[in-house]
Amino acid sequence: DWAEKNGYDLVIKPHPYAAGSLISGKVDPITRVILQDALSAPGVHVTTASIHRILRDSVAVFCINSGVGFEALIHLKPVICAGHSDYHWATHCVGGADDIDRIDDIAQPKLSAMETKKFLYYFLNEVLVDTRDGARINAKIDAAIAEFRQ
Repeated sequence: DWAEKNGYDLVIKPHPYAAGSLISGKVDPITRVILQDALSAPGVHVTTASIHRILRDSVAVFCINSGVGFEALIHLKPVICAGHSDYHWATHCVGGADDIDRIDDIAQPKLSAMETKKFLYYFLNEVLVDTRDGARINAKIDAAIAEFRQ
């Protein structure tokens, strides 16, 4: 409803493991009704195109907590997150549909391009840990324990 009211099309990409249909497998009954309603609305499209092509052509990305939201940040796209994600500092966070209208301009990322790049650098280099780097993993665990004990 929000997309139609604001002149946007809504493009939905099913999760790669959603076997052939957006509404298949283990889908919450309420979510099933919402998806069926959305799919019958004008301007709502389902695609299996490359996520990078979709991101390139998008105005903004809505997600709950998804790797696609992080990929959208890499593409410097605005991300609207309806769940707590590890990268929430760089997104517009919403608790429900009513919160979307509180975002001044959906086409503007929360952070500037430079701030987003700095966040991505920090997140990729300081927060995430290469699972092949045992010494770094141990250092992160030691740091977490020391922080917990404070």
